Amino acid sequence: MLIAVAPFLGLFFLWVAFFATISIILGSNKANAEGFTGTITAVGYFLQTFENSLGNISNPSIDFEKKSDSDNILDKVIFVLIYAFWFAAQILLLIVFLNYVIALISQYYEDVMNSKVEHVYTMKE
Repeated sequence: MLIAVAPFLGLFFLWVAFFATISIILGSNKANAEGFTGTITAVGYFLQTFENSLGNISNPSIDFEKKSDSDNILDKVIFVLIYAFWFAAQILLLIVFLNYVIALISQYYEDVMNSKVEHVYTMKE
């Protein structure tokens, strides 16, 4: 089962790293990432995204620096992108990937239980 789950974990952590990188680029979650004491900020971004993917969902903190005091269109676009990528991360990582791993583990459990029944009948002969 570990061999079957390894490609899933690789893809899962790749997506976690992708969404953590997007947070760094857009300037969100800096306060959340710095909350992990003893780690550098980049690892904090990864851990924050990983926590969100496991169901410990926290809304993104908006930390990007405004170019001026007025609300310009670029700031609004960045704000929308931060929430769009945060929402996409919740859908993809939490709902899709975790449901996939539950289905994968259930399939392997069912396979083991079916082979157990075959062995019991073989031993009775």
